[in-house]
Amino acid sequence: MGIRVRQTVEAACHFLDSASFEFKSLWRECDKLQKVDAVNASLMKASLAGLAGDLEGLERWLTNAEQNGGGESVRGTRFAMYSDLGFVTEASKSYRETIANDDSLARLNLTHGIACGSFSEMLQAADRWAKEDTKLEEQDVLRRSAQARDALRALGVPEENVRSMMDRAGELMRARRLLWANLMPDLIASSTPAAHPFFALNYRVDVEPAEAAEMTWALAERLAEDDLIFPFVTVAFVSKQRPAAS
Repeated sequence: MGIRVRQTVEAACHFLDSASFEFKSLWRECDKLQKVDAVNASLMKASLAGLAGDLEGLERWLTNAEQNGGGESVRGTRFAMYSDLGFVTEASKSYRETIANDDSLARLNLTHGIACGSFSEMLQAADRWAKEDTKLEEQDVLRRSAQARDALRALGVPEENVRSMMDRAGELMRARRLLWANLMPDLIASSTPAAHPFFALNYRVDVEPAEAAEMTWALAERLAEDDLIFPFVTVAFVSKQRPAAS
């Protein structure tokens, strides 16, 4: 049951239709689980509600899980769903709380700091665990996060400003009932002396390339209106589909 819900979460590129057979089938299975495992069933219902764009339902089931002793797993689900939905600043608050403790859940969710725009907090936790002789396996993700953190510092752009840019991208995705398609946003950054520092974060979305370009243009206009344009710092959309062969 849990695997099926997780697979649905991972495979979703669009909001789920709460009236669909798939959604109702998963919800019924959660109802059965609720009788024997209230915490996990509530967390799964929260995830399904989030995937359907139902924020009220998401919070209601997270609260239910918390009241039944969900603990850290509630925070983990909250920041995962809020980052999936593009509420990045809000997600980063729960992320910081989750990684503040050295436990298995925090380790499991460490690299989700990219989706929350929380590069510094992510690397601080990794450094803390490395000093405790804890082996960290996601070295490539940590390396890219370090490049992002260093590039933003070199450019003088606070991470909270990048999170605000990501929030605006989330607004555009929600308006189209889109979820980003990759496990985490694509991140490319450099702070090497040989080239000018730059930071680029791309969301892969399940639309045609032309629509992804239109969304990026709309995002740029929104960022300009909100005074969130910074040289050599970009947040954009790319199509998960390959361009048609000419």
